[in-house]
Amino acid sequence: MTVETKETKEYSTPENQPESSEQLDQQTLEQLFAELKRLAIQANASEMTDRLGQSEQAFKAGKLRVLVLGQFNHGKSLALNALLGKLNLLPTGATPTTAIITEINYGPEAEATLLDSLGRRKTVSLEEYQTITTQPEGGKYKRAEVTAPVAVLKEITFVDTPGLSDPDKYDLEAVGPEINRADVIVFVLSAVQPLTGEEQIFIQEKLTKKSQKRLLFLVNQIDRLNEEEQLAQVMERVNSLLNTLLPGAVALPFSAFEAAKGLRTRDEIPAARKTKGTGKEAVREITKEKEVRPEEALLAQANYAAVKAALTTDLVAEKERIQEATLMAGLEEAADELEEIFQERQVAGQAELLGLEEARTRLDGERGRLEAVRVRIQERGMAELERMATGFMSDVSAYTRRLSNALPEQIEKAQQATPNDVSRNLPFYLEYVLKNYMEARSEQFKEELQAYMQSVGEEIEREFEQAVQTLDPNKAYFLSTLPRLRSKDTVYTWIARGVTAVGAITIFLFGSFIFGLLWLVAGEVVRQAGAMRNQEQARLVEAGRKALNQALETVQKSLEEQFGDVKRSLGTEVAQIFAGNFAALQNRLDELERQAKLSTDERTHEAVTTRLALADLVTLKTRLANLKAQMLGPEIDLGSD
Repeated sequence: MTVETKETKEYSTPENQPESSEQLDQQTLEQLFAELKRLAIQANASEMTDRLGQSEQAFKAGKLRVLVLGQFNHGKSLALNALLGKLNLLPTGATPTTAIITEINYGPEAEATLLDSLGRRKTVSLEEYQTITTQPEGGKYKRAEVTAPVAVLKEITFVDTPGLSDPDKYDLEAVGPEINRADVIVFVLSAVQPLTGEEQIFIQEKLTKKSQKRLLFLVNQIDRLNEEEQLAQVMERVNSLLNTLLPGAVALPFSAFEAAKGLRTRDEIPAARKTKGTGKEAVREITKEKEVRPEEALLAQANYAAVKAALTTDLVAEKERIQEATLMAGLEEAADELEEIFQERQVAGQAELLGLEEARTRLDGERGRLEAVRVRIQERGMAELERMATGFMSDVSAYTRRLSNALPEQIEKAQQATPNDVSRNLPFYLEYVLKNYMEARSEQFKEELQAYMQSVGEEIEREFEQAVQTLDPNKAYFLSTLPRLRSKDTVYTWIARGVTAVGAITIFLFGSFIFGLLWLVAGEVVRQAGAMRNQEQARLVEAGRKALNQALETVQKSLEEQFGDVKRSLGTEVAQIFAGNFAALQNRLDELERQAKLSTDERTHEAVTTRLALADLVTLKTRLANLKAQMLGPEIDLGSD
């Protein structure tokens, strides 16, 4: 299977970078961190203070930090083993194996250190580490540090994570900070079913704000695809979806399985040569091996060289620039968060502080009402999605039956027109009609789902408007402090956008990916049945109907899988929207109560210090913007064509 990769754009040259009077040196860096830490302490943001300290230490350490994410069974650990040339480094298997976050660094010996929840360390061999972390006893350990004598690990720290869809092992609270600390994020997809709804939601929620980080998507398991043409279609769809989620993101095809197999074969050949002895026969066998070089063929099929370069040598070559981009993005993000905290504090300080106890009682009442609304929306949503899926499948089944019933007549007409070409053309005919029907029906389905998601968003909007009205008849303070709403003209539109996006993006798979699988399966079945040129009409009809039945089964299976993603997406989005907005209301009420406990003099003093903090942040953000422009020039291109 030939693999095509996307070239990355060259970065801007110093001649194209804007001028700035300030350079980032050690003294300037320490000033920036000191100023942000001071403001974080003033804002009572202890978590941010810790984060800034970690960011400062990581930058001064001078090593790149590459975080590997992805669902379980997508081959994250096997891919890392292959790329580092150590096939027994991390545990791999058919079931989820990476139970804890594992940091991989350089060391003279290959070994592992396990850390428990109390911070105690236990150094073990790799064999013990792989056994412990895949067994129940591994649950008491929260983290692992693996070392190996691999040169690239002197420059790069790799971090392996549990699968995103393995709820028993995935810990969002632990992985979230790793995302913040990473310089480069590698998201491993499966070529068999890339960018599921669950993956898209994770990318939207956790990665879209990390645009200054280097993001690379590894489309693994390409060895499970049947044809080169299918790989091209998968990569085209992945790139199309990524262009919607993260414009310019890089996606590379890969087969960790074939790469590992090729590396293993390469290691075995020298050992095998030692057993061949001497003489003409041995020379002939060795010469033949050199000509065939099976390990090189496997590595080429795996796209090993391109992926290894992208994740090792290319990163090392751009290490300083990538670290600087991560540093500046982290500092800007911290400044933005602090600005939001102080702005909310400023608004709270100007608010009327009457009836807080009654507002707390009303908020408690709203909690129960909103929870009942959430359950109602989710239950109705599940039923509505089930109805849509049933209707979609019913239409596809009916069309397939009509097509199957019409096959004898179509084949007879084709035999009369071109009797020698029927076997060859039948697969393409079926592919064509099925593809066109699926495109049209999927577009209709997408519009239906988007309309329903929009109605869900509008309903959520109305419910939270009612909650705000209950808490604050004037709505001024609570509306101004709900997440993401301060600068929006239309209240709660983000809710509708967020829910609709689940349908709009997830359903894209129905419109493109499913029919691709459909015609590939149908074509393959018919080609097998129609390989012999001179088959009688009955055999051709049987082959065509067999292909249609196989295609229908494929659609049914894919539909069930995709609808599982859509249902989970709807449930997750609705739950998070309700939880996030309710927490925002509660936090704002807490802030009002805090303000109420201050004396008049204390409130006046806090108003002054808050105003000064906001002014300091404006100055600081201007400095950061100028420094970033000086250091990086235009923003790092993520690799668009």
